[in-house]
Amino acid sequence: MTAQTVNQGDLPLSHELLTYYQARVAASEDEIANLRARIDEVAVSKEEAHKMRWELQKRNAEVAELQCALSDSHVYVWEERDKCQRMQAENDELRIQEAEDRRKIQCAPAPPPERASAHAPSAYRCPLAPYSHAL
Repeated sequence: MTAQTVNQGDLPLSHELLTYYQARVAASEDEIANLRARIDEVAVSKEEAHKMRWELQKRNAEVAELQCALSDSHVYVWEERDKCQRMQAENDELRIQEAEDRRKIQCAPAPPPERASAHAPSAYRCPLAPYSHAL
């Protein structure tokens, strides 16, 4: 040590210097406490963000599953609608066939009565053919 260097323990502390350093230490401790609080908040925010990302991922998977189910139901509804239309068309064809069969039955000549005379004209007339004469 040189003569100009003075041992710090030998210097008298002034009250103002002591107050200054005490204020600096208090400010530093407050700053450290604030930084720790912010770190804790960030940690909580990080946990919440992680939890929210996880929930979002689950919801997206659920939405994808529901969209798939909706698509399947649309296909099912389309197939059933097509089936129903085919059945209605078949039903319409059967009704037309039934009407034709009824018309044929009504227009068919009646079997001759067992006791009818051979010279008597048939009294049958087809109700669907108003201008037809007795057959």
